[in-house]
Amino acid sequence: MTFSFSFKSFRIIKGRQEQIAVKVFNLEQKKLIDELQYELTFLTNLNHPNIIYYIQSYLKGQKLWIVLELMVGSAQDRKST
Repeated sequence: MTFSFSFKSFRIIKGRQEQIAVKVFNLEQKKLIDELQYELTFLTNLNHPNIIYYIQSYLKGQKLWIVLELMVGSAQDRKST
């Protein structure tokens, strides 16, 4: 069973296109929900240039979509170029 997958996307801010990373988690396991809740609380309070920026998250059914800054040169970045 797959718990998550990720992909590269983009958003438009003030007419400027910006690449982002989107992680989608399947929330069927209670332990995973607790861990993600802790991680999201932690990420929303972080503001440091060496840590990937948390943008937003969405809950739709049993899936949690987390939108993050794309780390250029990451495995996800290289996979989709």
